Formats: sequence, structure tokens, C-alpha cells
Amino acid sequence: MAKLIRSRNGRWFTSMFFLVVSLAILFFALSANRLRSATPASGTLDPNGPNTSQSWSGAVVAPAGSDIEPSCVDGVSCDTYTVTLSGSPSNWLGKRAHIVISWNFNSTAGDDFDVVIHKGSNAGPVVASAFTASSTQPEVLDIDPNASGIGTGVFTVHVIYFTAVAGDTYNGTATVTGGFPTPTPTPIPAFAFTTPQELTGHPPSPAFFQGDGEPEIKIDIFGNIYATAIQGVPEASTSGSRSTAAQASFTWGSPTDCRIIVPI
Repeated sequence: MAKLIRSRNGRWFTSMFFLVVSLAILFFALSANRLRSATPASGTLDPNGPNTSQSWSGAVVAPAGSDIEPSCVDGVSCDTYTVTLSGSPSNWLGKRAHIVISWNFNSTAGDDFDVVIHKGSNAGPVVASAFTASSTQPEVLDIDPNASGIGTGVFTVHVIYFTAVAGDTYNGTATVTGGFPTPTPTPIPAFAFTTPQELTGHPPSPAFFQGDGEPEIKIDIFGNIYATAIQGVPEASTSGSRSTAAQASFTWGSPTDCRIIVPI
């Protein structure tokens, strides 16, 4: 009977031991999970509302001592806030997600936080980063969904505790704001040919009658327009007309005048 009681007691103590250990592991796992994320851990931004602003905070466990992102430990020397940009890039035309990380700039500890934003997860491509070497200025970043390779969806804001004292905190905000100016195409002015003008005033030509042959047009640096042509044979009988009134009228000139004024 004594052996049976000892056997039962042994099993009970063994069971209780494993139960306590399991609860302890679960407790530490949950605690670590809380540490790994900011508070709250995530939020969504809607370009047209209702969620146009989100905020969160984080607490320092230990300083990172380096701005090299892979060297920080989530939940200890860095943490992550997940922001989702809803809709499609077309919904974000003229808008962007504006991220600001700030802290107590009057702290004697001289805190300094750095930020890296990734697409999808902390292992995804870098969208933006801020490593301002200052303990008195916030870190400011923007996500432009219409920039090449960005789009909408999930982004992680990875905050690194570069220089900080355990227990210090930071505050983060994500806000929908007016975006980078969208280029406006320059309108093409209406264009139409005016009614052709007959350049008159020159003497009748026995070879070409009232029409000249091989016409050509030149414009000088002052905007004057010259129309010249062979009026007869030989070529020395070239005639020309000049307009100094934006084609409103032309004045016939002698061959000598044309030779002087035509070259540009």
C-alpha cells in the first residue's frame, strides 16, 4: 500500500512540475510577444476615411547601440508597428502616409531613435528610412503608394532604440496627408492653318506671270519673316517679301534688300 501511495504521489508531483513549467513557458512567450510589438501593434489608414490617422507608442528595454537594423533584437532594442494602407494606388493619388516618430526631446539621456519602413514584413524591401543623428528632432518619413514598386497593403515601421535608457518611451503617428504634387500635363494649344496670303506688289514676270518659282521662307532672330522666290530668268531677278508684323502683312522688297535681310 505504501508503495502505491508513493507511486501516486510521484506521478502527481511530476504532473504538477510539468504543468508549472508549461505555464511559465507560456507566460514568458506571451510576455515576449507583447514586447516585440508596439502598443497597439497595428493599424489601418484609409485614404478617404474614416481612418486617416493612427498612433502608437513603444518602451525601451535596452538600447541597440547601433543603427544597423539586423543587429537589433525585437522586443528588446527595437520594435515593430504594422500599418496597412487600404485601397489601391489610384485611391492615394495626391496623398501619402506620413510617419513621425518622436520622444521626450528634453530628456537628459539624449535619446535617439532610428526608423526603417519595409514592405510586407521586416524582411521585405526597404521603402523608407530615417537615421537623423539628433536627440532633439523627430524622425519623419513618407510612404507614397504611387511611387514605383510601393503600392498599398502591409508595411512595417521598425523603430530602433539607437541611444536610449531602459524605460524611456517614444510615440509614433501615421497620418494621411496631401501627397507629392501630381504633374499636370501642359495643355496643347489649338492649332489651325490660316488662309494663305498672296504676296503681291512685285512686277509681273514674263516667265512665271504673277507666280514666282522655287519659293522659300526664312525667319530671323527678331521674328521677321522673309518669303523669296525666283521671279524670272536669270536668277538675279529674285524677288522677296518681308513681314515684321507677325504675318499680318508683307512688304515686297528688291533683290538687294533680300540679300541683306534674309541671312540669319
